[in-house]
Amino acid sequence: MSETFNLNTRTTVVTDTPSFKMTIKVNDIKSPPNLKAIYFIREEFDLKGEQINSSTYEFFLTPDELKSVATALATV
Repeated sequence: MSETFNLNTRTTVVTDTPSFKMTIKVNDIKSPPNLKAIYFIREEFDLKGEQINSSTYEFFLTPDELKSVATALATV
């Protein structure tokens, strides 16, 4: 993993409730240097707090593409 990614992971928890958690993680890519690996992680939990489902959606975006996504989400 360290051959592809810089180990500069940034994590933001978007929502965290007893039944659902959404986290966004960002890693820098070594080549091309302006590319970011973005992970949207969705987790679901049962009434006991045990994880029952999860999905990770991975995207590779440039800073300009990231800004477009952020702008689109901010205007919803």
